[in-house]
Amino acid sequence: MHNKVKNEILAILCDRVPNYVSEALIQRHLKNYSHDEIRKELISLVKAKIIESNEDYRHDIEQTTIHYFRLIKRDGIPIRETIKVGDVEVPRLLADSQPSLFPSTSDEQLESIAEFSNNLETRFVKMIEKERRRYLADMTGILGIIVSVLAIVIVGLPKIQTDPSLPFLKVVLLNLAQLLPLSIALSVLVFLLWLVVRGKNRK
Repeated sequence: MHNKVKNEILAILCDRVPNYVSEALIQRHLKNYSHDEIRKELISLVKAKIIESNEDYRHDIEQTTIHYFRLIKRDGIPIRETIKVGDVEVPRLLADSQPSLFPSTSDEQLESIAEFSNNLETRFVKMIEKERRRYLADMTGILGIIVSVLAIVIVGLPKIQTDPSLPFLKVVLLNLAQLLPLSIALSVLVFLLWLVVRGKNRK
């Protein structure tokens, strides 16, 4: 357990070289361990001169002190120059950069995030519009079927004929022949309406 906590702390610090990492962030990433276990390992690593610490003393927030840590020996450890926000690469603010260069990097970060936000909004709007058109297509089909059934009932019922002298099958075929043209016409109409809405959905 002792080495496992230590290795996970070092992995977090290696991933964020050369920047300092707050104790709170380490705690968030290592939720399986208690605050005391992590604090004990951090103190041990500082005493062993593997990591160094820094403090941010905040007078206005109940005199809170936030502890930060980073590796002392950073030679040979690859430095990530960017972080990913969705599909967009955003430049990192690095601790060893000149302070005068921070505004430029910060502006680039904001522009990249704004670009990602705009793209995300566009994709979301297109997705909603696609779902709306698909819903309309489905509703058109359902309403078309209902209207067709009602039309057949209203128009076709008066035409239905029964003749006791004729066999049942012949009566059915005779009435079907009268209703078939109307049924075909309504079916074609419903299908065409469905195709029109579906075609707009693909655009």
